[in-house]
Order: sequence, then structure tokens, then C-alpha cells
Amino acid sequence: MKAATTTTKTTSPATIALALRANLANRRVAIAHTKDKSEVRGGGRKPWKQKGTGRARHGSNRSPIWVGGGITFGPRSNRNFALSINKKQKNAAIWAVLSGKQEEGQLKIIDSVPSFSGKTKEVIAFLAKNSVDRKALIVLDDAMFVSENGNALIRGVKNTPTVSVIPVRKLNVYFLLNNPVVMMSAEVLASFNQAA
Repeated sequence: MKAATTTTKTTSPATIALALRANLANRRVAIAHTKDKSEVRGGGRKPWKQKGTGRARHGSNRSPIWVGGGITFGPRSNRNFALSINKKQKNAAIWAVLSGKQEEGQLKIIDSVPSFSGKTKEVIAFLAKNSVDRKALIVLDDAMFVSENGNALIRGVKNTPTVSVIPVRKLNVYFLLNNPVVMMSAEVLASFNQAA
């Protein structure tokens, strides 16, 4: 684990902050949506003739300057909040956070994932055996996550809201910082050591 110390020194807090910001931005979903004048119902008839009334000319009563008209520059549901971060920065940030957790004793390396039948009490016993008594994140390799045993573990975790299970491909800085304790196998940890 000597590489952890080296990577921690070379990875700046700004890189971790950038990765976290990208994770949070990519979770955002644009819900607010306003209609412009072409989308508001009605307004097809010209309110009054162009000339001779003494009033200002108007072509529709759904213009943004009318009450009940469209909204100019309002929030739209097609807004894209996504931010990108290159792979090297992402892996370096993940490894830096993992190194910090290891130094604080919050990274639990497990030899192998035992067999589960989907019972919550099995998951609780597994956590107790590894001295985990608070919010935790279990990281599985992609093959294990989709296996029968992985599915049984996920079923068992459903009744324990403080425990989450994710595949290694979905691991990011947000998940690591949001969970005090992280559990993973030595193979998963080695894959990040090589990528960082």
C-alpha cells in the first residue's frame, strides 16, 4: 500500500473537489419547465387590428409582455447539467479518498464475499464480523454484482438503509465521501491502484 501515500501527496484537494462536483452535477435532473409563447394555449387570433385603434400593435395575447403569456428565458426541462472529468483525474481522486479512508481505518478489505441467501440477518452478521456498525458501502466487482450471490446480497441489504451495494464500475468520489466505511475485495482495490 505504499502507492497510496504517494498518490495522496500528488492528488490535490482540488481534483477531489472537481470529481465530486462532476458526480453531483451528473445526478441533477432538470424538472422545472416553463412554456414560451409558442407553447402556451390560445393566442392564435390577433387581439385587434394593426392600425386605427390608437393602441400598440400586437399579434398575440400570449406574448411574454401579456398576463397569461409565455415566459422569456425561463427554466427548461431540456437543460443539461452534466460535467465531464477525464478518466485519469477521476481514478486519482478515487484512489486519494480510498487512501485517506485506509489511513483512518475506514477501508475494510475482505478476502471474499460469503454466500448469501437474501436474508437481512446474514448481512448484519457479515457487517458485525467485519466490525462495521454504521453507514457502509460494499463495492463488488462487476461479475460478482450480477451473479446469483450478488443478487442475494442486494436483497439482504434492502432492509438495511445504512448499507449500499454497488458495482465497481459505478464507484465514484460521491459514494466514497457519503459513506464512512467502505468494504471491498483486494482485487477491486488493486484495480484502482493500477489505474491511478
